[in-house]
Amino acid sequence: MDARYIFHLSPPRDAVSARPARKIPGVIVRRLGAILDVPHNAGWIVAALCEKMGWEYDLDVSPQADTPRADTPTEAHAWLWHNTPPTTGEPIRLLPYQRESIAQLLRQSGGHLWAPPGAGKTVTAHTWALTITTGPIVIVTRSDARETHRRELVRCSSCEPFAWKPASSVRKRDRWPNVYAYLTEAYAQKFRPVVIVGWDMLPTITPILIANVAPSAVIFDESHRAKSTKRHKWALDENGRLKGTALATVSMAAYQLAVAADYRLTTTATAIRHRTWDLWGQLTLAEPMAWGKTVSKFAFRYCDAKPGEYGGLDMSGQSNTDELKARLTFSVSRVPYDVLAAQLPQKRRQVIRVPPERQVKALARSKEIAADLRRVKAQAVSGNGKAGYRLNESRIEDAASSKRSVVPVYVRDYLQTGRGKILVLTGRRRDCEALGERVGKLPATVWWAHGGDWGGNDAAIASLEGVDTSTGPRMAIQDAYMAHPGPCCIVGTIDAWGESRNLQDTDVLLCVQLPYTPGKIDQLEGRVQRLGMDRPVLIVYLVAEDTIDERVAALMLDKLPAVADVVGGGALEGLDTSLKGLDDREAVLASLAGMFGPLEDHNG
Repeated sequence: MDARYIFHLSPPRDAVSARPARKIPGVIVRRLGAILDVPHNAGWIVAALCEKMGWEYDLDVSPQADTPRADTPTEAHAWLWHNTPPTTGEPIRLLPYQRESIAQLLRQSGGHLWAPPGAGKTVTAHTWALTITTGPIVIVTRSDARETHRRELVRCSSCEPFAWKPASSVRKRDRWPNVYAYLTEAYAQKFRPVVIVGWDMLPTITPILIANVAPSAVIFDESHRAKSTKRHKWALDENGRLKGTALATVSMAAYQLAVAADYRLTTTATAIRHRTWDLWGQLTLAEPMAWGKTVSKFAFRYCDAKPGEYGGLDMSGQSNTDELKARLTFSVSRVPYDVLAAQLPQKRRQVIRVPPERQVKALARSKEIAADLRRVKAQAVSGNGKAGYRLNESRIEDAASSKRSVVPVYVRDYLQTGRGKILVLTGRRRDCEALGERVGKLPATVWWAHGGDWGGNDAAIASLEGVDTSTGPRMAIQDAYMAHPGPCCIVGTIDAWGESRNLQDTDVLLCVQLPYTPGKIDQLEGRVQRLGMDRPVLIVYLVAEDTIDERVAALMLDKLPAVADVVGGGALEGLDTSLKGLDDREAVLASLAGMFGPLEDHNG
C-alpha cells in the first residue's frame, strides 16, 4: 500500500502575490491552486517548504471513515463502529479519536500510535491490523500481557489467536502445545494466524516467525522497550573495511521482524523517557529505512551529536526539534490527554509525608536489607559506575521499606469506607511479601503477588477456586479482583503490576515506592484510571521524610517541563503542585470526603 498525502494549495488572492514556479522534490508547482499528490515520507518536506514559501495549503491526511473499508476484508466485529450504546453481546464501541487514528494509520505502511495509558490502544491496534491486511499478524508485547491481548482479540474479532509461551509454561489443557500445531490447524481450517509473543522471546524465535508465520503486519506494543541503539558489532574485515555483525538482542530481533513485514505499527504511552535519541530505536521499527540505518545519522541531525570526551558520540543534546516534530506529524497518530480525559473517571492525587519517627529503621526491618545496602555502597565508593546507579535504586527501595509499618494503617482506613478496592505497589519482592502478610491480617480479601510468587489470606485463596489459573497467578488474581463485590486489596511490585494491567475497578492506588520518571508515574496511574470505569479514583504517594524520596520528588519536578514539551503534560497535570506540597489541603480533603467519606489526617 503506497501511502499518499494530498496538498491543496490555495490560489493567490491577487496577481501581485503570485510567485514564480518553485521546485519541490518530485514535483514542480507551476501555479498556486494546484493539487500535489506526494508520497507519505515526503509529506513533511512539502509542508515545510510550503510554509517557507508562504503558501497556504490544506492537507488531506485520510478519509474520516465511520465503517471498515468496503474493499478490505476484516475479522473485526462490525459493531465496533456502531454509534449505539454498548450491549452485553456487543460490549465495545470505538470512540471518535480511535476511529480517526485507525483512518490515519490505514494510509501508511508504517506508523506510530502514541496515547496515554487507558486510552484503548490495544483495540485500536488490533482493528488496524485486521483491516489493513488479510495476511498473518504478529503482536509483540510484554510477556505478562500476552493473555490480555489474546482476550481482547477474542472479544472484538472472530480471530483465534495463539499466545506463544515457553515450553515450561505449556499446560495439557492448552489447545495448541506449540506454534507449529497452531499453524497447521490455521492453514487446514483456513483462518488467519495471529501469533502473540513476548519481547523477551524475540531473539530466539524471530527466525521461526519470519520463516513459518511470514507476518504481513506486526504490532510492537510498548515499543519503548526496543529503544536500544546497539544492534550491530562493528569491526574491520580482512580488507580493512568496516563490517557490522548483527547482535542477538531484543532490538535487533524486533528490527529484523519489522523489515520482514509489509505493515508495522508501534504503540506506546511513553514515547520519550529521557532524551531525543531514545526515539530512534522505536521509530525504525515502524519506518525501518526512513530514519537511517544506524543511530549516528539520526544523532547528528536531531541530537546535536559530537565526538565524546572519551570516544564515541555525545548525544545528550537536541537540535532541529521543529523539523523532528514536523516529521512525526506525518507518521504518528497522537491522542492528546485532554481528548481522553473527557472519557475517563475523575482522578485525585494526594502526597502523604511519613515523618522519621513513624518510619521503620533498617536494622529493625531486616538485617539482610541493611547488608545489601552496605555492600552496594562499598562497590559504588570503589568507582564502579553501575554500582553507583544501583546504590540509588537500593536507597529508593530502602526508603520504601521504611514505610512498612504505616501502610496497613492507611489501607485499613480506606477499607473502612465500605467501597474500597485498593492497589498497593512497592519495589522489592521481599517488601511485597512482608506488606502482603501485614495487610492480610485486615478483615478483607487480600492478595499479594510479584514476578516470582504469590499468596494471600484465606479469603483471597478461596476466591481463586474456580478461576482459570492456566494463564498465570497474576492474571487469575486480576480476574478475581475485578469480579470481587466487596472491599479487597492487591499488594504487588511496580515491575509486576505497573504496565499492561487492566485494574479499572480500583478506588485507591497507594504507591509505597516513589517512581523516579514521569513516564513510570503515567503508567502507574494508567492502570487504574482507564476507559470503562465510572467512579473517581484516589492516587496516594507516600514520601518518607529525610530520605532519598525527597530527592526523587525534586528530580521529577526537574523532568516534568521537558516531558511536557515533547509529549504534553496533560496526564501529569497537577503532579508538580502535589509534589511541592503546595496544593490546597483543605480543598483536597473536602473533595476526598465527598468521594470516600471522612478521612483521618495522617500527616499529623
